[in-house]
Amino acid sequence: MLMPILGSDIEKRRKDILKVAGKDLELGFLYAEFNFEWIVRRMILCFSRCPIVVIKAALRKASGYNDYERLWKLFVCSFDSSIPSIEKLLNNGDQNISENLKLYIVRRHVLVHGVKGGIGDATAICGISTFLKAAERLVGFAKDNKIELFKRLKPRSNRHCVFERRDGIEKLKNECNTNTCSTSLIEQCPVLNIKETAKAIRKHLREKSLPVAELSGLNQEDIIRKVQSVAEELGIADKTSVKKAIDKLIKSPRNRNNSLSSRSH
Repeated sequence: MLMPILGSDIEKRRKDILKVAGKDLELGFLYAEFNFEWIVRRMILCFSRCPIVVIKAALRKASGYNDYERLWKLFVCSFDSSIPSIEKLLNNGDQNISENLKLYIVRRHVLVHGVKGGIGDATAICGISTFLKAAERLVGFAKDNKIELFKRLKPRSNRHCVFERRDGIEKLKNECNTNTCSTSLIEQCPVLNIKETAKAIRKHLREKSLPVAELSGLNQEDIIRKVQSVAEELGIADKTSVKKAIDKLIKSPRNRNNSLSSRSH
């Protein structure tokens, strides 16, 4: 994982980003943008009252500041009007930060898609500062609301959510129940709009986690050998990152289970 969730915090991430930036400003810029985008998505997941699978269905199609702002309003502000918009959270006396963010996110696309040769060192370092400031403000707001973004999400399901109902959407629209989504929210729900079911969404998410072709079908021991072989081919077998990766694979539950299984036979 590029930025581990468990055991991480905003200070560690800032340190890692600046370490990368110290070697290459444009890479540091990308690292800072990835961090900001992850935190915004995590904020939506943690603050919303909707089932996680519903939010993930929307997030998988989201890209860019405007999409995140829209989903924050839909999944968070719609249920609690006391929570400000992402734009207000970010600006907090600094009216330029949200507008600057939009421009820097566009620059991120320039780097990732190779539209130009680069974005320039001045843009990169100023972007790093803006992304870090924005990320810290969001994390600070989460902490003020006793929400820890760097912990494993607990599964949640609202039995009154339209998504979880089995007796039909039309019936629910005619009900007057404060525990259900309002009609206006029902009309906007991304899951209902794209006619997806929980089963379809979970299937899609599982498919995104499937191993790539050259690793598919390999057992844990073969995967370890593959990593070692490729690392040697690239000349980085002695690097800390590779050693950590191999150690993690060796200690993984899957590998331990395979070892125990082979001993029993």
